Amino acid sequence: MTGDKGQALHDRYGQVLLKLLIGLAFALVIVQLLLHYEPSRPYLSPVHQMEGVPVHEPNVNDWMGENTPSLLHRSS
Repeated sequence: MTGDKGQALHDRYGQVLLKLLIGLAFALVIVQLLLHYEPSRPYLSPVHQMEGVPVHEPNVNDWMGENTPSLLHRSS
């Protein structure tokens, strides 16, 4: 009897995971289609919101790693 209950539980989890996978694939397609629709882009992607924002030189150096000490070069 425990084998039957275990198999039923396994089948139920399999059905739930399949539905979840199909739902995620459907959501991916919908979001991709909405990204092609110009008015919806600012709501879905922060990259579109930052388009045209000027980048300041000191900030670029920070994320480029020029202001951080390197572990490869040791000063003696």
